[in-house]
Amino acid sequence: MRSIYIYLVAIIALSGCKKNEDFLFDPNVKEINLWFGNANAPSDSTSYNFAYILSGKDSVMFNYRLMGYPLDKDLDFELEAVDGDTDKVQYEFGKYTIKAGQYQGSFPIYFFKPEGFSEFTETPGRIRFRLKESNELKAGVKELSTLNIKLQNGLVMPEHWNTQVLYYLRLSTYFGTYSTVKHTLLIQVSGKTVFRIYQNRAATIDDTEAMSIAEATNYANMCKKILLEYKEQNGHPLLDENGIEVTFP
Repeated sequence: MRSIYIYLVAIIALSGCKKNEDFLFDPNVKEINLWFGNANAPSDSTSYNFAYILSGKDSVMFNYRLMGYPLDKDLDFELEAVDGDTDKVQYEFGKYTIKAGQYQGSFPIYFFKPEGFSEFTETPGRIRFRLKESNELKAGVKELSTLNIKLQNGLVMPEHWNTQVLYYLRLSTYFGTYSTVKHTLLIQVSGKTVFRIYQNRAATIDDTEAMSIAEATNYANMCKKILLEYKEQNGHPLLDENGIEVTFP
């Protein structure tokens, strides 16, 4: 008899939990988290440099993940600008549709660079976006509710050059002291405009722009060869903007 009583109490408790869950989670209302980077190291901020394109349309990708019950139908959402240099830059949102059964993915924010664009060459700008909430979709956790983009228009030292951050290595270990001349040479040799060297590939698998140690070493060796050829052809080494010879470790 005692075991039956305990069994009934357990059923009632579970039933109560189910009711509480239904009360807390409205199946008709979803929450969404937004971020840059990858799921293992999400960030609410990134940078965009207009110097890396001649003119025209380009994009910055952001990630999303739904919280709550799975979708049983397609769900559209929109972003909106919160503040920043909205009057100095042309931007455009795509059509953001999360398909039924999906809960995570990525979408673009488009930027336009007109001919002769000269904003942000001296001082970086910024712009901040967030979810345009609706009756069906609300912002998720506070730390992943806004998208902050630093706007630049010129070669600047990459954030990872002298600093080692989670899952990534210092660029200076493989490329040496920073200079804009060296930066330009790396862009020409590699065809890349974003420079990050991953330390843990499993943790950065979503970062398709990051390079391996082997790739970084190869680019450095290619630059060394070009610098040697330059010196042989011109009788002097290539100098950077400070009059110092451009070298690689």
